Amino acid sequence: MERLWFFKSSGSDATYGDGKGWYNDVISKQYEFDNKVANSQQIKEGDKVLIFDKIKALGQAKVVKLEKWPCKKNIYRCPHCDNTTFDRRRTKTPEYKCGKCKKEFDEPVIEEIDINKYRVSYGDTFKVINDEILITSLKDGTKYFVKNYNRNMSIQALSTDILNDYNLNNILNENGEMNNYSNKSFINIFLDDLEISNLFYHKLLTTRFISSLISKPFVLLSGLSGSGKTKLAQSFATWICEDETQYEIVAVGADWTNREPLLGYPNALNSEEYIKPDNGTLDLIIKANENLDKPYFLILDEMNLSHVERYFADFLSAMESKDSIKLHALNTIEGVPDRISLPSNLFIIGTVNIDETTYMFSPKVLDRANVIEFRLDENDIENFFNLKGGVNIELLKEAGKDYASDFIKKLNDDYTTESENVKDILIHFFRVLKKVGAEFGYRTAGEISKLTAVLKSLDDSISFDSQIDIAIMQKVLPKLHGSRRKLVPVLLELGKLCTKNSADIEDFEDLSKLEVKYPISFEKLQRMYQNVIDNGFASYAEA
Repeated sequence: MERLWFFKSSGSDATYGDGKGWYNDVISKQYEFDNKVANSQQIKEGDKVLIFDKIKALGQAKVVKLEKWPCKKNIYRCPHCDNTTFDRRRTKTPEYKCGKCKKEFDEPVIEEIDINKYRVSYGDTFKVINDEILITSLKDGTKYFVKNYNRNMSIQALSTDILNDYNLNNILNENGEMNNYSNKSFINIFLDDLEISNLFYHKLLTTRFISSLISKPFVLLSGLSGSGKTKLAQSFATWICEDETQYEIVAVGADWTNREPLLGYPNALNSEEYIKPDNGTLDLIIKANENLDKPYFLILDEMNLSHVERYFADFLSAMESKDSIKLHALNTIEGVPDRISLPSNLFIIGTVNIDETTYMFSPKVLDRANVIEFRLDENDIENFFNLKGGVNIELLKEAGKDYASDFIKKLNDDYTTESENVKDILIHFFRVLKKVGAEFGYRTAGEISKLTAVLKSLDDSISFDSQIDIAIMQKVLPKLHGSRRKLVPVLLELGKLCTKNSADIEDFEDLSKLEVKYPISFEKLQRMYQNVIDNGFASYAEA
């Protein structure tokens, strides 16, 4: 007999009342409970589940694995009647009020008991429920809940009628076998989890972001302020890391003139003391060096609020030379080595906004990074207004931690490229860029080759032309800037290279007969051309 369960969860920080303890839930991966929870003994491997938060359905899955182990648990009781259901009032005293006897008290009575804990794992069967299914629409009567809905019960039996009525009968295929969700790339799984958290990013943009991290762990996210640059970086770090100690979001200060805000400094009054930065950057780098099998993320928000070359120079040098950065002259300062390296599992992501308060990046900074531009269109704004509820990034916590080791392994994979084709294309672009002094060197050529190969490895549906298009946009065009006299000829030549058969372009206006080969790059060149015509100057970075 097919069995279906209602699971109520709030993610990794779930708590079910002050007296019910904590469970490490990961919405798309696992669900935890103990033998004191109603129906806990009824769950079996092979059962289907619908996962809800307090309001609506989040997804559906299958119980692939059920684990059980003994442990201790604290039960919190009202000191007057032993009831375990009470309210915690953070703005009133006494802080607690019992839901049964209605008496107030300062602290609950704590009782430690022996329990059996359970963990349900979904494997790769989790599937997002896109339609809005509200608990309020299900709880009336007993049509869907085998017994009347009880808001205090986190596990309840459901009738399988709900699968047909809401078109959810797609966890198993017609042969009774599990649908092949395991073949989904981890990028698709990440996108599914983003959707659960009420975040939306285009698949190609997300693939570019993750491919860029793998090919070179220094990525700059530029574009419109408020377009989701920081949120994408934060979401991916939250999703793939085991805990919050593996990433730091650091707001760059407008007064940063040296490396001290990131790396600290020796105490001039006490040679045996080193002053670490309060933002946790140095501790993060130390941890990354100690745990090379785990990813660590340093997210520098508004990176160009100060001159990057001043506070980030040691990082730029260490990225290429692979030499360590000297911190102090002694080797006896506890907790701080005298030198520190930037390991390959440390990913540095900078966000860039352009306005009158920020500084432009120099070519040597841009040359060392993949630059991804964020832009929004009307459909993006419409999708935003169609979202129901706010963003809940807590639901991403640890959801992708099982993919962390594979993500790290991809850094050292041997990526094969269509070297001859890439070489011919890059030589054409090199010749044009040399005319304005924006030609690239060996490093950029090598990184473009690797980026195209990583893109192909992560998503083989991306054509070779699209791989080249992305690489040009991220590695070649960012260094373009200059006056109208300097830029117009080169923009027209580059536009020509972005079309099939290298068609002549006179002004980027009459484009109806052109077949564009590299649309992302071509559209950027078109905008830059319009900017330089209108303003007499243009650069890759836009407000």
